[in-house]
This record gives sequence, C-alpha cells and structure tokens, in this order.
Amino acid sequence: EYDDKMLRNYEGSIDTIMLFAGLFSAVNTAFVIAMQPNPADTTNDLLVQLMQNAPWNAQQPVALSASVAYSSSKIWMQVLAYTSLTFSLLTALGAVLCKEWLGYYKADDDPAGLSDRYKRRHRKFEELRNMRFENILHSLPVLLQISLFLFILVMAAAMWMQHRIISFSSLYQLLAARSSMVTSSGNL
Repeated sequence: EYDDKMLRNYEGSIDTIMLFAGLFSAVNTAFVIAMQPNPADTTNDLLVQLMQNAPWNAQQPVALSASVAYSSSKIWMQVLAYTSLTFSLLTALGAVLCKEWLGYYKADDDPAGLSDRYKRRHRKFEELRNMRFENILHSLPVLLQISLFLFILVMAAAMWMQHRIISFSSLYQLLAARSSMVTSSGNL
C-alpha cells in the first residue's frame, strides 16, 4: 500500500513535469528559430552586391560578402535562449529517466515467494534511496524554473529592442517568476 501511494505521487509529479517541459521546449524552440536571421535578407544583400559588380555598372568591383552581422546583444540573447532550451530539455530528460527508474522499481521480475519479492522490493527501494531519487525528482522543477526565467529574460530583451513599452510586461513577468523561484526553493 505504501509503494502504491508513493508510486502514484511520484508518477503524477513526473507526468506533469514531463508534459510541461516538453511543451515549453517546443515553445522555446519556436522562439529560438524566430530569432534567427532571415536568409532572404542575406540573399537580397548578395544580389545587390552582384548588381553593383555587374559589367554594365561602371563602379569599381567590390568583393562579395554575406552581411549577417550579429550585435553583441543579439548574441547574448541567443546564448540565453539556447541555455533556456537546454535546461528545459534536461528537465524532460530527467523526467523520462525518473519514469524509467520507477518502472524498474515496479517491475516484478518473477513470481517467487512473498519473502523473495519483499527482499527484492526492499533492495530496489534502497537503490532508489542510494541514487538520491527524491533529490533528483525535486531538482527537476528548479531546472524548469531556471529555464523559464531565462526565457522570460530573453523575451523581455527582444521586446526591449522592438518596443520598450511592451517589454515592461515581460520584465514584470520576470520579476514575478524570480519571486516564485525564491518562494518555491525555500519550500524544498
């Protein structure tokens, strides 16, 4: 009975974390893709340079070069966005591994006697404790919160570069997420 209750609690937490981490990773990936430079802009720049170097153009030939230059702020935004994506994917991976470990714990190897099953179950329980399963499980939401914090920071920076008024909303969300992180980490 204790095992069933423990497994239900763990599996419920893992399923929730896995679902949120997976969905958030998809949103984060879409945002990272949207931050990439438009290849049509590079193509257009190269076509303009080709037209300038055309034989009918009397100007001095200029060497062709792609004009995709990143500002340092855009580089930092991409670094933070990829870091956020990495943390959310690590969270999803951790949830999948935890789910596998619980599957191993639940597995009944063979229908031996009751005392053998008890010993095997106790050994598996001790293995979960020795590998600090609960600590790993409790660290997954923290990884996800770090990922969310970074994502909101990148979103606020992107909005700041486009329209400063809109970015205040994102900054407010960032501060709310930060206070939530502090509150929940105090509860661990």
